[in-house]
Amino acid sequence: MKNNFKNTILPVVSVLIATAFTGCIKDIDLDQAEEFELYTTQDLDLVHFSITQDNFNNVNTGNLETVFIQERGVVDFFDEEFFRQNLKEVNFVFGAESTFSQSMLCNILFLDPQNQELYAVDFRVQGSPDGSSVFSEQSVLINEADLEQFKSAPFRKIDFSFELIENGLPVEGSLDFRSKALYTIKLD
Repeated sequence: MKNNFKNTILPVVSVLIATAFTGCIKDIDLDQAEEFELYTTQDLDLVHFSITQDNFNNVNTGNLETVFIQERGVVDFFDEEFFRQNLKEVNFVFGAESTFSQSMLCNILFLDPQNQELYAVDFRVQGSPDGSSVFSEQSVLINEADLEQFKSAPFRKIDFSFELIENGLPVEGSLDFRSKALYTIKLD
């Protein structure tokens, strides 16, 4: 009986081992390594600033001005050759937290080194009905095809202008504005 067990089990185990080592082999195509693409998405803070009702008052006359222009300095996001070669998309995210009762229209201009407009975004900031903070956000996705204008003439400045949409109420409050760029690049 002992020999019978050995004679039965030994061939079965041998077949299982042979199948395990030969049945799972698949040809490996090493050329697929060249087709492998790796992408990463990172974020970059662009600008952050706060404004109050004082920004809408003309210091010389004391009168209300419905347009306030806030210009920010140099932005060198596209200066690096690596980014120009490997950038696949950029998602610009603009957010504003406002306690003004008035809504505002924020016009965002991306300017090239000669201050020529490359791209414009209009962003509506909602007013607060009761003076509490209201958050507004807008996202602008620029895909690879549209990036060519940024790559050929990298923007240097971002200009922001805020236009109050008057509603008859006193202009009081504050606005906290922030923006960032989520960029996707291809890593070789």
